[in-house]
Amino acid sequence: MKDRETTARNPIIVVMGVSACGKSTIGQDLAMALGVEFLEGDDFHPKYNVTLMSTGTALTDRERLPWLQILQSELAALERRDQSVVLSCSSLKRSYRELLASGSKRVLFVYLRISREQIYQ
Repeated sequence: MKDRETTARNPIIVVMGVSACGKSTIGQDLAMALGVEFLEGDDFHPKYNVTLMSTGTALTDRERLPWLQILQSELAALERRDQSVVLSCSSLKRSYRELLASGSKRVLFVYLRISREQIYQ
């Protein structure tokens, strides 16, 4: 029961979903409401990934791995300092979520489910 209480008191929240579903907007609003820091996951991409994405090239799992490792390291550091945070990160694959949450009992994922029609609106 203690683990659940710690999670509820000092959560590390990852707002996840497809591109353009509102991760950043909702993540920022949630962080403000909770009085915690907001981290934009895309800000942690290595330069190589940014270059690929700027040309419209989709990232492979191999290219995403260093980025996810950086994010996991950030979350682990926050865990050690007993700090809460809200992070926006697509993390659509289970393996991505498992990596992000590794080493922490406080990571919660909030999945923003949205239809294509809603995205286009």
